[in-house]
Amino acid sequence: MSNTVRLKDKGLDTIGTLLVCAGALLLMLVAVIVIWPDFEAEVVGRLMPNLEQIETLQCPLIINGEEEGTIRASFYNPTNEPLRLRIDSSISQGSLLLNRTDAREIFIQPNVTEEVTWLFSAEDAVHDRMVVARFHAYRNSEMAARASNCGIMVLNLPLLSGRQVLIGLVTAITLLVSLGLRIILSQRPLTRRGKRILLQLCLLIVAISIPLVAGLFGLGLIALPLAAIPAIVLISLVEYALQ
Repeated sequence: MSNTVRLKDKGLDTIGTLLVCAGALLLMLVAVIVIWPDFEAEVVGRLMPNLEQIETLQCPLIINGEEEGTIRASFYNPTNEPLRLRIDSSISQGSLLLNRTDAREIFIQPNVTEEVTWLFSAEDAVHDRMVVARFHAYRNSEMAARASNCGIMVLNLPLLSGRQVLIGLVTAITLLVSLGLRIILSQRPLTRRGKRILLQLCLLIVAISIPLVAGLFGLGLIALPLAAIPAIVLISLVEYALQ
């Protein structure tokens, strides 16, 4: 085989490609951690359907080991009179059918933001995998009724907190993809085949990020079908690489 044919058939640097693929796999893992619990929470449904979201609801993405997690929501009173607000919550207790319910009434002073918190732990996880929580803020004279839910992945890794696990995954993804691309681009000029494989690798990263972003916004039912996009890109990438 001539040198010209070898150059034409050459793909990307093997080490660089493996590093980018490893980063893509970790990104897929993060997407699963984010999307799966929220999808389960969406399937269970809100306490009352077709209501606006509680936009200030904040749920951790992961808890690890025996640590306790905190769910937060804040409510603002824009009026010059105290407001009464009732909030119902339902948090799983090891099963989607067994829940810990809580009904609270809070009084919000004029032009004040009141924060409400709910504690949970890994013991609340459904099948030891995820905690599912639902919240309903009832209507009052100034606020429309709202309802939201969220899912939290439960891991069992030694020594680390959920936040540390997430930071570690994001850091590893950034380092792997950046280093892999740097090694690949250091081999320039790339062949036509190499450019196409590099483009598909970049498309794979973007395709995984699309459902991940949807999951981060709590759109579990939308994020799951979007997961078909990276699967299609991955199949195309493998087919071309094996040619």
